[in-house]
Amino acid sequence: MLARHNGERAAAGLAPLQVSGTLTDVARRRAQDMAANNYFSHYSPSGETAFTILGRMGYNYGTGGENIARNNYPDTQSVSTAMSGFMQSPGHRANVLEPKFRVVGVGMAVGAGGMKYFAVVFSGN
Repeated sequence: MLARHNGERAAAGLAPLQVSGTLTDVARRRAQDMAANNYFSHYSPSGETAFTILGRMGYNYGTGGENIARNNYPDTQSVSTAMSGFMQSPGHRANVLEPKFRVVGVGMAVGAGGMKYFAVVFSGN
């Protein structure tokens, strides 16, 4: 997923995103929560978001974004399907190609019925 994001950014003349351990932890937490609790939203059933988590951690993200996707395609197609969806959605595409974003975390989890949940958390830090 990261390589595909950076490929899209390179094609647009943008710097690659660097991996953040903190953002990766948050993205994994978000994906795991959606998979475990069978929902698909930027807001958990309790109202938690990637940004409320970052705030509790004391992470100053300045500018940030989150892309989420889910599908039950085979493993060989799941990431490319999610990435295609991001690039076809104006809001998600804007996050992928936002020049202010410099760091990223990617998380993926598998839920009931083999549904794969992806969370990508971006920051300008």
